[in-house]
Amino acid sequence: FAVRNAGNFHFYPHQGQNPHVEEMGFLKQETGYTPNMTFGTTETGFNDGNNTSGSYAGNEVANASYTLDNILNLFRDGSMQTDIYELNNDMVNGGTFEDYWGIFNNDGTPKLSAKYLHNFLSVVSDGPTNASETTTAVLNDVITGLPDASDTLLLAKRDGTMELILWDDQNLSDSSGNAITPTSTAVHVDLGRIYSQAQVFDPSKGTAATQTLTNVSAMDVNLAGTSLVIQISAQ
Repeated sequence: FAVRNAGNFHFYPHQGQNPHVEEMGFLKQETGYTPNMTFGTTETGFNDGNNTSGSYAGNEVANASYTLDNILNLFRDGSMQTDIYELNNDMVNGGTFEDYWGIFNNDGTPKLSAKYLHNFLSVVSDGPTNASETTTAVLNDVITGLPDASDTLLLAKRDGTMELILWDDQNLSDSSGNAITPTSTAVHVDLGRIYSQAQVFDPSKGTAATQTLTNVSAMDVNLAGTSLVIQISAQ
């Protein structure tokens, strides 16, 4: 999209916090310069250098989950596109925190952020599409047990397969970058009717389903700091 036709949002969460803590405040502030316009997020990301002089801290595990949370939150809130900063650690700033924004290491090996993102996109991606191929998702679901800081998103593929995404916006890092053990929450998902198959995918564990149910109308899952994708057959 052209810059002249949309607002621009840069967003870098601070103090190791989950991105949802600061997102809406910064979003209202930055898009206030372009009222009544769509917006795109042209820079956003997480630092694992643990140089707290810039108020940026984190760790690889937390940042991997935060990357997915951030993309989902921004999509939900209207971002037309989201560009992650940055691809690789650049290692040209003398080892300061500015060197550690990459989702890959500077030698090209993937961090967990890159792996989680790859796994997530492998499940939800549907290939090139156009307006004539869009499908509307309709799921009469009832979800109980979700934590207060959590959200859901329903997507549909062209063949009618639905992707019900659940994520909880809990803090997984303290302000010094130390890991916080995630809280696990049991969530009950009532699909509203019987479907021939439903599969659960956890991007932190790969691209294979962690759970497969057939002739299913309800299921239980555990949210524990990483987004989950429930893939539901069209029939």
